[in-house]
Amino acid sequence: MEMYGGEIYLNKIEMIDYYILEIELAIANSLVERAREREDEIVPVFDNELKGITYGLDNYIGFGLDRQVNYLSDIKLLKAKLENYKANLELDEWAAERELEKLRLQQSILTITNNASNENTITNEINVNNDITNVIKIIESTKDLDEIEKEELQGQIAKLNLAVTTQNKEKGQGIVKEILKFVVDKGTDLGIALLPYIGSITRTLNQM
Repeated sequence: MEMYGGEIYLNKIEMIDYYILEIELAIANSLVERAREREDEIVPVFDNELKGITYGLDNYIGFGLDRQVNYLSDIKLLKAKLENYKANLELDEWAAERELEKLRLQQSILTITNNASNENTITNEINVNNDITNVIKIIESTKDLDEIEKEELQGQIAKLNLAVTTQNKEKGQGIVKEILKFVVDKGTDLGIALLPYIGSITRTLNQM
């Protein structure tokens, strides 16, 4: 939580949005004094985060000279700098969220692979054919893979199906690990979609 100018913000982006709105109001109404106040507030607030924030600002050219400063022009430039900074923050947040999703997926995979070697897992009634069918449908519809990769993954699924059908537990568990590694490398969304069905097949293998 941030607090500036008597206002409380839940995050940095909300604070940037507030200042952008203030700038737009000052520009729309040609409020020079308000523009000066916003510039005097924004520069010290973001000085440590935005290197070169004063670069190009009329107020910081020929500092100390007795002249008329174009504050409206300055806040237009500050608005552009804040918008760019906001875009970078949003990109960082998106990347962090995707990384968190990947970590969650990897943790789920770790749980599955650990359970695969646990002989005491509770028995579950699972229809492997349905799981295989659903996996193939997801593979065919995904945009995370090209046609060659789809064929490769479908080949692995066919091998897994054969291992389950012939009750070859050790071979099946090895194929599951290869499939999970392949899926994680290709995309988080694909992994999230396939994980429930791969998990069900793994539990079937575990009961053998």
